[in-house]
Amino acid sequence: MQTAYALATPEKKTKYRRLATTTSFVALCTYAVVYTITPAAINEIGQFYVASTARLGWLFRVWMCGFFVAVLLTGIYSDRRGKLPSLLAGSIAMAFGLCLFAMSHSFNTALLAVLIVGVGGGCVEGTSTALLADLYSGSDRTSMMNLSQAFFGIGAVAGPMAVGYLLKTNVDWRLAYYGAAALSILNAILAFGTFSLRMETPVQTHDSNCHVKGIFSNPLILWLTLGMLFYVGAESGPASWLAAYFKHDLHAAGWMAANSLAFFWGGILFGRVLGALVSRVMSDSCLLRWSIILAAVSQAALLLMHSPIHGLVACATLGICLGPIFPTITSLAGAKYPEQSGTVIGLAIAGASLGGVIFTPTIGWLASSIGMRHALWICILALTANFIIVQIVSRKRRQPI
Repeated sequence: MQTAYALATPEKKTKYRRLATTTSFVALCTYAVVYTITPAAINEIGQFYVASTARLGWLFRVWMCGFFVAVLLTGIYSDRRGKLPSLLAGSIAMAFGLCLFAMSHSFNTALLAVLIVGVGGGCVEGTSTALLADLYSGSDRTSMMNLSQAFFGIGAVAGPMAVGYLLKTNVDWRLAYYGAAALSILNAILAFGTFSLRMETPVQTHDSNCHVKGIFSNPLILWLTLGMLFYVGAESGPASWLAAYFKHDLHAAGWMAANSLAFFWGGILFGRVLGALVSRVMSDSCLLRWSIILAAVSQAALLLMHSPIHGLVACATLGICLGPIFPTITSLAGAKYPEQSGTVIGLAIAGASLGGVIFTPTIGWLASSIGMRHALWICILALTANFIIVQIVSRKRRQPI
């Protein structure tokens, strides 16, 4: 049976691909805003709930647990039914969870809210990334993955900057959550508009030779998933605790502490655009190696800083170096099983969420006893493990990953 996409004219196919690409980019940008406003406002959230960093770590743990379950289940579902329905449902869930968090007055209600947001985020990030993997192939896939993550970077800069502006002007920080909820609704409208064209064709057909068990038992996919876990373990340290580090260790003002995340994600934005260009002339394995090495050096420099101004420069540099890692690993995973892009990319991103579940609250717990500066050194250990994984996979295949 021929699909609407197969029957469409070349012009309509091109129009659909452009609209679907736009939908993916906007979805990632929206999720980035949602993802970054809590770390940016972490000092104010701690004061509001009278919570230590160890207790605040539960916000990130619960968020990522919801994300983990959603990204795995929607990955499998989206291969059979399409990515756009999951994008739509995830956007609505994020909007509801954000409003609930903004209205909550107990820490338990806040935990429930971030669980809902995490579930929505898992639906949105995993399927929007997999949708791009369906639309593009080869070097174009790696390039588009990096560009899409650049859009993530735009949202990740905008979120902390919005929180910083609210704090500087003495406006209630919870307004940022209502703004992010409005963006999620707009994203849902765009996803629905794209879905209503009825041109998306699920990549997995009933006679497909690929099976979920084959993906979960493939050594390369498992190594890449583990690499993603350690990458996000390294990224989640500054992504979650930079504002706390700047306020308590570098003695920065509250608004500057919130904006430190904008510098960090701004660096990641630039790094992913740079990665999209470099990926056309450099092998994926070489790009990963140099990104990891330079990121470790930048992370160490940040932790040796004692000036907020110098710290902001180090944040941007660290972001630039970390930028290409996530999209490059995701692209490699998606290229292995193009018939089940949602499942395989979902597995890789699920590994990323486990990195958040493990490392983010661990850093918060350690910071309660040894201080945030010392606790963040665990990020360099995660980058070291990531580098070793890249070496192992390259050696086993005897060629660039």
